[in-house]
Amino acid sequence: MAWYVWAGLVIFVLVAVVLMLGFVFADSGSTTPAQTYADVDRDGDDDENKDLLSEAGSLRISYVDEKGNSTERDISIYESGATNRKFQAYCSLRKDTRDFLFERIEYATDLDTGEVLSQADVFRRVHPGRKVPATLV
Repeated sequence: MAWYVWAGLVIFVLVAVVLMLGFVFADSGSTTPAQTYADVDRDGDDDENKDLLSEAGSLRISYVDEKGNSTERDISIYESGATNRKFQAYCSLRKDTRDFLFERIEYATDLDTGEVLSQADVFRRVHPGRKVPATLV
């Protein structure tokens, strides 16, 4: 066989090996570009039940803490831990999962669309189909 046939065969085998290694290690837990900062388990305990609520997307909220201080935070909402009063989300300001009370949200903005949301709108995103409490505006 000519040298160029051998060279082509070697290149073909190398490409096949690289592709196979990519598939083998694709699910090894490493961060891929498709993952957001909220997808990464930062504290080491495997929070399988804390799946991001993809329908809610990422929000920027103006939030009043228990001392009356107002801060602006970018959050990604989790499916679990939500009640009629509160919900859990990854907070980029604190770089951790936090509980947020619906009633302490002054306003929210959908970071994907720019839509301004009320407390009731945020509740509807966290609890699709559930009746909004009368205390939320």
